[in-house]
Amino acid sequence: MIAGYLIFAFGLLGFIEMALANSTVDISGLDSLPSLTPKTTTARVIFIMMGLFTGLAEEIVYRGFAISALQSKNINKWLAVFISAIPFIFQHGLKSIDQFWWFLSWGLIFGILFILLKKLTLNIIIHWLVILSAMLAVLQVIQ
Repeated sequence: MIAGYLIFAFGLLGFIEMALANSTVDISGLDSLPSLTPKTTTARVIFIMMGLFTGLAEEIVYRGFAISALQSKNINKWLAVFISAIPFIFQHGLKSIDQFWWFLSWGLIFGILFILLKKLTLNIIIHWLVILSAMLAVLQVIQ
């Protein structure tokens, strides 16, 4: 699974690098991109490695551990999903109310998937794809 992530992520990186190299880039537009968007090749490589570990760790901690631990304390599984989503929201360092709803939505989606499937595999894959989607924002500066 990790090898699949790395193959996909570095393939995406190659696509982005080729697109940027073969077009005109609006440098001033690069500065206006959200801070989460990796703006250089080095930043994108680091972002890929960060995404590998954080996506995996967040799913293990917030879904695999937190929901299971809350359920073991006789907390309703749906309430456990909601409770586990709260620290997931705030550990991302919110900068706006939009981010609050974004992370709450994903926290609930991941929690529901975990409850329904009783496995973390799909959660981890989707989490990785969401993280990697931030790299695509750099394509907005192509003219």
